[in-house]
Amino acid sequence: MKNKNEENIFKGFITVNKASTLFNVCKSTIRRWADRGKIKSIRHPVNKFRLFSKSEIKKVVNSFRKKT
Repeated sequence: MKNKNEENIFKGFITVNKASTLFNVCKSTIRRWADRGKIKSIRHPVNKFRLFSKSEIKKVVNSFRKKT
């Protein structure tokens, strides 16, 4: 069970799964973008999952919209 502090710390972050849904791409694409530095990510200290800040995702989404 998550403790309240952990929930608050990661409240502003989303998972690879959620990011892939927002961009309508595969999860592996999100991981590849993170590996190449196109999207900044952090690792959860316990489970090592990648997490993306909501503000970073908004920035990337806006840059995609400008290109199309």
